[in-house]
Amino acid sequence: MLEVAAEKWSVEVATLQTSGGHITNPANGDTLTYGEVSQAAANRNPPSTITLRPRTEWKILGKSQPRVEGPDKVTGGRIFGIDVQLPDMLYGTVKMSPRFGANAKSVDISAALQVVGVLDVVPIETTTGSGFGIIAENT
Repeated sequence: MLEVAAEKWSVEVATLQTSGGHITNPANGDTLTYGEVSQAAANRNPPSTITLRPRTEWKILGKSQPRVEGPDKVTGGRIFGIDVQLPDMLYGTVKMSPRFGANAKSVDISAALQVVGVLDVVPIETTTGSGFGIIAENT
């Protein structure tokens, strides 16, 4: 990302600074966000050597971070996806093969469809495996 910014501003990579998701050119105060250069950077080969910040300059890494969602989970202060209930809402779950690339040889979904509330069982094929989606009226 620094190389992309350096080329854009026609400066040396070593002259740039990074902080808070931004790349800054201290010579003139220009800034770019990581997002603004990420696409161009993704199309490059990574550098063979990387200079890391000294541990004394770390702001997040190596330091305990507060779990900001904890109080809301305990007190019900926020609405999470599992809390949502809408009229005529259906539920779904997925069961994938535990083995990479393995497929079911045969399937009989009749027993699953006998379970009260189960509406359908559908096959799922992905690039990483296969399995089934279960659609039901409840969890």
